[in-house]
Amino acid sequence: MKIEQAKISVVVGTYNRAQILRECINSLLNQSVNSQDYEVIIVDNNSSDETEEMIFPYTKKYNNVFYFKEINQGSSSSRNTGIQKAHTPWIAFIDDDVRVGQDYIKRILYVINNCHFDCFGGVYIPWYEGNKPYWFKDEYVSNGRKTQKLEVLDEKKYVDLGNMVARKECLMAAGCFSETIGIFGERRGYGEETLIQKKMRHLGYTIGFDPELIVEHLVPSYKFNPRWFLYSSYINGRDSWKAFGMRPNFFRILCSLFYGIILLLFKLPVVLVKLLSRDFHYQNFLIELLKLPAYSLGKVLQGIRTLGARQ
Repeated sequence: MKIEQAKISVVVGTYNRAQILRECINSLLNQSVNSQDYEVIIVDNNSSDETEEMIFPYTKKYNNVFYFKEINQGSSSSRNTGIQKAHTPWIAFIDDDVRVGQDYIKRILYVINNCHFDCFGGVYIPWYEGNKPYWFKDEYVSNGRKTQKLEVLDEKKYVDLGNMVARKECLMAAGCFSETIGIFGERRGYGEETLIQKKMRHLGYTIGFDPELIVEHLVPSYKFNPRWFLYSSYINGRDSWKAFGMRPNFFRILCSLFYGIILLLFKLPVVLVKLLSRDFHYQNFLIELLKLPAYSLGKVLQGIRTLGARQ
């Protein structure tokens, strides 16, 4: 393949997920478009498993698959390496536990050729490791349709990084992904995609959404517990200060505290009524009652820690 012919690069950052990554790569290579229309860039974030050995046969067999190792730990470091290595003007980002359909690249190229977006995203829906618990709802692990049609996103909405496409020049202009936020090895983190999209909008770039651009995101069995959802919400709140580019102060922390209390009081009667339904269980009760207050708690505690560090 002549590298300059590739129209889009798909960047997949990975860390210690060799077997899951295999499914991701196989789905990316099973596309309805010509292999010259895209390239697959795998960035290994210093994995300690057999990731490199697993990928080697792919890079040997396929001219549009490339492997790079990034020793600086962090999901943002991996994605930034992918941006630097991409040979194309457009870059798609997916996680290493994502599977895409046969028309994934075709749909991306359609949006690029028919819309005036600088960045856009789509839907992710779940695929499960093992049997889904009786109480588990798909909506808990889906981002849903942020719009009902192919259009520009409202400025209060953001594209999710598990299914995101952007012009390389826009990513570069926004300074790429902040390497102070996000996942670092086994340490959970969120918000890097929100921060870069805020920067893009500040620079005048347009962000859109395509409800027909759909990928499947793995739900591992350790997420089959309300504790995971509450912890995830807490981490989202903790990282929201950086994600939205805000500096915590006493007034903002106090507002977050009161917001969490109000949410708890407002949600309680609503979810109590839901308990009367046969398909609503105590796990659903905990998630739907405490998820947003957990976000507020993470935001409040991180704000207090940040203020304390300034003293």
